[in-house]
Amino acid sequence: MANFSLTKAALPPRADPNGYYERLGLDPRKVWSHEEIKGAFREKAKQLHPDGTDPDPVGYDRLQVAYQVLSDPELRRKYDALDSQTMWRDKEIIAMLIKKVAEARGKGVDTPEMAPMLREALIKTEAPPGPRFDSYAYYHYEDEPVPDMATREAWADKIMHVAWGLNKREELRLGFTTREPHVVNKPWGQVMMVSGDPNTEGAYALVELLNDSFEFDPHEGE
Repeated sequence: MANFSLTKAALPPRADPNGYYERLGLDPRKVWSHEEIKGAFREKAKQLHPDGTDPDPVGYDRLQVAYQVLSDPELRRKYDALDSQTMWRDKEIIAMLIKKVAEARGKGVDTPEMAPMLREALIKTEAPPGPRFDSYAYYHYEDEPVPDMATREAWADKIMHVAWGLNKREELRLGFTTREPHVVNKPWGQVMMVSGDPNTEGAYALVELLNDSFEFDPHEGE
């Protein structure tokens, strides 16, 4: 049997709504290890620190906020799950909300009238619970072609939708094959191997069938 290889690729791209990856000078579309994130932080810190080569106290503070999230595996997973319309509720966002409250009060807006506005803002800054993909990577067999990006993302959307419906909230590992769909068991977990066109009526039944035989592993694959 062909070797089973991991290919690092965006699936789908991270939204990076707060710009944390960009603050560290990292491309949010790529996969970064903990050591790479730490190294990027140190390089930026040498520049922005008050005693650095290009001191910027505000920039350094924002750099620390980003690093606190991206250096924590659990916080990073939650942040990576956010879409472009949902902000991570850090102290900068909270300060913005407080400012909005103060501005509204200054304009004579009563607290009860502000409640819906604040509730909506807070909802948009919370990380929604849901299934996530292992390091935004996909798997494939070395001797088989890989589907184009549009097909990969369509399969990802399909599986996410079905996983939500089945109340699955654990990590998902997705792979592509030209053979019959199946689940691959590895020492570090299982991978759901799909094939064919995701935009068919049978795709939902296929994903549900695979989900029934898929034992979710809460730990990230190596």
